[in-house]
Amino acid sequence: RVGEYLKYHSTNWAMMKDLIAADDLAKVNGEPVQYTRESMGLAYGVVMVSLHNAAGDPIGIIAASRDFSSTRGASGRAAVSQVAGALFALIILAGVVLVAIRGFLLRPVAALARGMAALAQGDSTQAVDARGFCEELETVAENYEALRQAASGKDGAA
Repeated sequence: RVGEYLKYHSTNWAMMKDLIAADDLAKVNGEPVQYTRESMGLAYGVVMVSLHNAAGDPIGIIAASRDFSSTRGASGRAAVSQVAGALFALIILAGVVLVAIRGFLLRPVAALARGMAALAQGDSTQAVDARGFCEELETVAENYEALRQAASGKDGAA
């Protein structure tokens, strides 16, 4: 007996007693009632629908429950997948940034460094191609070229 109703059939009466109380049955008055509750360490969804005879008089309630642990586990797996995807995207982004920095900043600086090292050793024949450099490094390359021309003019005059 639960409230004013007698159990007629149940596949798991111990679980249903945990999920349905007399107060829950009193809330069923024509419209289906839905709620979630825990039993045996798992979350269950419960739906209760009232039964009526041909005259429209209530004769009982049908209650059904479903274990929600699989959907809750799926949401946890989805969160893990999203974190893994974000980490993968972060690694790809870091790689793209490194390639961009090495190609657009470090390559011109390395070319200028080689030219300056040669000029410091007295070799004024090594030109630096400033095409593709950013504006600031083009200015440095032009100044290097002027310094190299001045150094080669001194070598030719001596």
